[in-house]
Amino acid sequence: MSLLEELQRKANEERKYPNDQEFLERKAIDVIYEMLKAKELLEKGDTRNAAGKAFQAWKDLLSCLIYLNLDKLAKDEKEKEWYLKRE
Repeated sequence: MSLLEELQRKANEERKYPNDQEFLERKAIDVIYEMLKAKELLEKGDTRNAAGKAFQAWKDLLSCLIYLNLDKLAKDEKEKEWYLKRE
């Protein structure tokens, strides 16, 4: 199962927070775009900007994974709110 399919499956599950589907779709698109842009820049020899794009893609991917596993990470509602503010 691809990452996008996994994100879609998780987004379709019932969650406590509104707009899960939109958030995950937007982040998944951001991850793909940033990785493609990083690859393009790397092929042109622009390693510094490629590294920045790759880092942004990694950051967006981690944001998706945290959001999908928020119930496992946060101990209480206060921590959940803290995680949600950071996205």
